[in-house]
Amino acid sequence: MVLGMALFRDEPVHEVARRLNICAQGLASDQLLARSGVTEARKRLGADPVDSLFRQTGKQWGCERYEGDDWNVLQVFAVDGALLRTPDSPELREHFGSGNTGTERQTPFPMLRLVALMNVRSHVILDAQHSPYRGSEMRLAETFAGQIPDNSTTLFEGFWGQTCC
Repeated sequence: MVLGMALFRDEPVHEVARRLNICAQGLASDQLLARSGVTEARKRLGADPVDSLFRQTGKQWGCERYEGDDWNVLQVFAVDGALLRTPDSPELREHFGSGNTGTERQTPFPMLRLVALMNVRSHVILDAQHSPYRGSEMRLAETFAGQIPDNSTTLFEGFWGQTCC
């Protein structure tokens, strides 16, 4: 379904499901596939299938080597972090937290910290980790140590004077 959504990105999700013939009762049709059915099925599955697909494809595609991709015979990777705003809800604010402003108020939206390991040449993300706003980028980056392949160099953006991995 995730790949179908990428291939048919201009189509509504229920139309992608119909085109892929995804239906528990046989052939997908307007009579068998309600518009809300895909949303409800996605809620039942949760994030685990998408997380698994992301990690498997990142691991495979992120380390592939192509002619001209290397720098001095080394594959080049980078680790960088970002802060992302989430929708404002009490649950998300409680879980992720928020930053402080100059007036000592909370930022308008809860914020999460994201750190990603990327192949610099192909731009494929091998892995990504997230944490609440107050989490450490350095701690998140440490989880990538075992995933960086041999014969490579890794750039750490924003980790001045720190030793990692």
